[in-house]
Amino acid sequence: MRAKLISDIRKFLVEENIYTTKDELTLLLLENTYSQYVQAVKEVKAHGQTLTTTDSANKTKVVRNPAFSNQLELQKELFKLIDSLYLSPKSRKTKRDVVEEKENPFVEMMKDLSEIEKR
Repeated sequence: MRAKLISDIRKFLVEENIYTTKDELTLLLLENTYSQYVQAVKEVKAHGQTLTTTDSANKTKVVRNPAFSNQLELQKELFKLIDSLYLSPKSRKTKRDVVEEKENPFVEMMKDLSEIEKR
């Protein structure tokens, strides 16, 4: 499914006349980052944003789940990658003055993520 989304994004970029072969690395990074983000979301969904631990003095502490921190960082990286591929309206306008509105394949990726979060 992720391969189809990346393929759809590539197709979208070609149709918008903004695709270059240099985008392939960014597409691979996007696919990898998205995959890691989905895993982090699942981990946070399963265990929560915080974890309860016991320190060496046998005191209970509540700490941020490392997966939650990872999720936040990966989200930032996803938005950077999206912008670098001109998939956000703002970044597209910097690439071209007039943008014909077409369905952005990244929207599908986010819909899939919403479904994962609901489970």
